[in-house]
Amino acid sequence: MAARTARAMVAATAVVAATAAIAAGCSVEEATVAGVAYFSRRCTDQVPLVAALRDSIAVGDLSAARDAYIAARPPYEEIETLANVPTVTPLDTKIDARPYALPGGEDAVAWQGFHEVERALYRDNDLGVAFKATVVLMQSVQSLCAVLAEADPSQFTPSRTWDGMLALAYEVPAKKMSSEEEAWSDASMMIFRHNAVGIYSQFAPFKDAGMDAAAATAVDAAYARLVQQYTWADPEHGFNTTDGVARPYSKVPVKPRRLLQARFYDLAAALAAARDTLDGVSEAEAEEGEEGGEPSPLDGDDVYRAETLAGVAGFSRQCALQQAALRNLSHAIAGGDVDVVKAAYTAARPMYEQIETLAGAFEAEDTAIDARPYAFDEGELSPEWAGMHLVERAVYRDGDMAVAAAGTEEVTTVVDTLCAKLASAPSTPGFVTAALTWDGILALAEEVPAKKISSEEETWSDLSLLIFRENAKGIATLYEPFAGRLSAATRAACIGALSAIRSSFEDTIDAGNDWETGLAFRPYSSVPAAERRIIHRQFYRLSRVMQVAKRELEAAASAA
Repeated sequence: MAARTARAMVAATAVVAATAAIAAGCSVEEATVAGVAYFSRRCTDQVPLVAALRDSIAVGDLSAARDAYIAARPPYEEIETLANVPTVTPLDTKIDARPYALPGGEDAVAWQGFHEVERALYRDNDLGVAFKATVVLMQSVQSLCAVLAEADPSQFTPSRTWDGMLALAYEVPAKKMSSEEEAWSDASMMIFRHNAVGIYSQFAPFKDAGMDAAAATAVDAAYARLVQQYTWADPEHGFNTTDGVARPYSKVPVKPRRLLQARFYDLAAALAAARDTLDGVSEAEAEEGEEGGEPSPLDGDDVYRAETLAGVAGFSRQCALQQAALRNLSHAIAGGDVDVVKAAYTAARPMYEQIETLAGAFEAEDTAIDARPYAFDEGELSPEWAGMHLVERAVYRDGDMAVAAAGTEEVTTVVDTLCAKLASAPSTPGFVTAALTWDGILALAEEVPAKKISSEEETWSDLSLLIFRENAKGIATLYEPFAGRLSAATRAACIGALSAIRSSFEDTIDAGNDWETGLAFRPYSSVPAAERRIIHRQFYRLSRVMQVAKRELEAAASAA
């Protein structure tokens, strides 16, 4: 153990030596330049790695191509620390975006980069697609290298560097630790490791830029503890920064995940405190967002009012069931039997996972009931984070019934408010419109394959199959009142897509667990890639047919 700790401490200081040497008493601008220079060198390292990936794919050896993919990932996972810089952001999208970052997910023409290659190599075994994607990836990497080499001081500022460090330091524990990062290659541990290296590479030069010594020491200590914790979670490979090899994330037990997550949060907190001791580093102003799109013909409240309210009525009934399930969960927590509590938690999850299809009509309640930690800047450290995922963490990860009880009480209060809103929908014009209904249907039908399939949904309870099933039911609840307004062909396509999801669950993916009421869900971690691929494709199919249905309804509304 002592030898392992010593190796971890050596690894923790390796990045310091790799960053540009600068004199004591440098300015924050000079520290920023030193950090960007390190990333410029890493981008230079990235180019031949992507070339090797391309060449391995061209040879037609799938195993060698997968090895080359893993080897090619580390440099950019460091560089992405500065993905918030305006000239880097569009390239970050081209190099490393997950499908959910783009409207349409994998159907989006603009989706490309490492994760397209990953899907081709690990999910589809398609070397042809992988080769084309890697050629495009090479072009994006070369463009990135040019941006980093120029290091335009109007773009790479101290404030943006610190914003990037803090954003990634919080994103890893709040989002990436849920295993959404490398859905098909199972290489998330490598991602975490090089994200940490990238963060520290940008911090190190600022220690000589007027930072309080105690604050600098605190960051160093937090980083060293993170490296040590990582080494414990992956003892075979350790904090090895020379290649991409790491323990498959699916093989890392809950406790090491939890502790590694805690060490990332510690690093983020130490960085935030260190930033406050520096002069000339403030939070960068947010960039202007894009204007909203054209109004939909479904925005009117007349043509499809009856169908819209029928869907809301279905969710109002589900909300009443949700209230009862939360009361049962509260009683179970008070009893203190962990197995009973877990069963009650499982029973309390289905209802809202249907109702959330309409979350656009009650965003505040949705956030309070079902937000993941990454919805907040500080993740789980945010005092605003609450809801069912807080209860999940307390029950499954921490075994803390006091926190679970308080969290359930908060959720119950919000659900009561939501139920009242849903019940009053007929007398509240504009609360839910056909446009909001169909926006919700399409958003959720796309979110499941583009995001939730990566297993980020129920990190600690392993209940993601519950989420997918109930999401499909929620979409069906809102769709069905509109079915009579659609053409026979479109109606058949929608029914076929919904039926295919149910059949795949009943026959293969969750066989033996009754579709309507069963709560004996198969752990999502045990679902192999081939079956995840089925879920993935079927929800995309559902998304596409629902898009056709929405266009038909819009056309009819315009004509009316």
